[in-house]
Amino acid sequence: MNPVHRRLALLLAVALAAFAQAAIADVDLLGAWEAAQRQDPAFAAAGAELVAGEARSRQARALSLPTVTVRGSVGYGGATQDSTGAQFSAPGFGTVDGADFRTDIRDGTATSWRVTAEQPLYNEQRSANARQLELQADQAGIGHRAARQDLMLRTARAYFEVLLSEDALLEIRRQKAATARALEVAQGSYDEGKLPVTDRNEARARHDGILARESAAEDDLALRRSALFDLTGIAAERLKRIPDGVPLRAFDAGRLEAWLSKAGDGNPQIGMQVLSRDIAAQEVRKWTAQAAPTVSLVAQANGERLSGNGGFGTGASVSSTNGVVGLQLAIPIYEGGMRSARADEAVALADKARFGIDATRKAILQQTRGAWLGATSGLTRIASLERAVESARSRVDATTIGHEVGARTTLDLLNAQADLFRALRDVQQAKYQVLLDRLTLAKAAGELSEESLRAANANLVRE
Repeated sequence: MNPVHRRLALLLAVALAAFAQAAIADVDLLGAWEAAQRQDPAFAAAGAELVAGEARSRQARALSLPTVTVRGSVGYGGATQDSTGAQFSAPGFGTVDGADFRTDIRDGTATSWRVTAEQPLYNEQRSANARQLELQADQAGIGHRAARQDLMLRTARAYFEVLLSEDALLEIRRQKAATARALEVAQGSYDEGKLPVTDRNEARARHDGILARESAAEDDLALRRSALFDLTGIAAERLKRIPDGVPLRAFDAGRLEAWLSKAGDGNPQIGMQVLSRDIAAQEVRKWTAQAAPTVSLVAQANGERLSGNGGFGTGASVSSTNGVVGLQLAIPIYEGGMRSARADEAVALADKARFGIDATRKAILQQTRGAWLGATSGLTRIASLERAVESARSRVDATTIGHEVGARTTLDLLNAQADLFRALRDVQQAKYQVLLDRLTLAKAAGELSEESLRAANANLVRE
């Protein structure tokens, strides 16, 4: 292998090693969130909308500034002009009444120019349009904040769904190992004539059922990991978890009324709906204002020239230059009914926006109540489930002794073990839900931030 090939092979090996190291690196909730910001198209779209909103803000300012237009033209043309009964006076000729003048230009070159500057002084439609653009810019900013918080919650939900699916698979594999041991013991006892065939058959049936459930659980885990990968672009095989037997960190949920007040005032979705109502109101104002007069300060200068061959000699030309500065008044008279029709449409859409605020507010407040109850009562539920785990352990111990002395069947033992494994999974599921409820509560109040994710992430470690 020549030196160039060896160098390329070395670089490839280093790159593969780095990729493999990244693939197996531990991932926590904050890492998933940071990756999701770079990966999620919905959040990228909200960022583009934010840039568009900033442009709308500049458009609003432009509507109050003057406009300057320069026009010019050049072309081919001709002109014939007759004047009769004119008065003519010139040095040496005196004054002549009833003079006739004629200009005839053929095959001429026509040029013209015009400069126009206009400053609106009173224009209700422009004012409404400018206000509408400013509100749309504000809406884009709130929309970006809402998209950011939504991505945080979606990332957390996808993260915990992977953990929950891993726990479900772990529960099934624990049952699989227990049923395999039970089947082995039952088969040996049956071969020795110590147990009836029913024990062996029950253990085999339970074991076969577990194998089918394991396959479904593996598929579900693969799907959840794929969803997290699509959201973040990182592998989901080594996620940090909530350790068994470790309580969640403290969280002061406070009073429900305070959270409801925060949600009503600070929730981005409600804020966007309020701005939609205000934008609709400006649309009504804009179309109503079309019937109002407008006043502008206008300055204009223009010139025209036509030169070429004429019937009265070569080099004939006609030119004119003028300018004017003044006020321009425009009064709309009739537009075929378009203004009133659009105004009626705008009024109906404004009513729709107002109803939308009420619907969104009710949904958000209900969501806030649910999240607050989950965040507060969830800890009590976790404590109850942990006591259920201890009871299930005691039941397994008692059933194991009963099975050894022949007072309990193999099926009794498998059922007790399955209840224990299920109780262990239920505890973890309840913990995931409490953390999600805490994040959902913060999102409902418009306060979900990286600090909120950091508080939830503090409960995760690499087992």
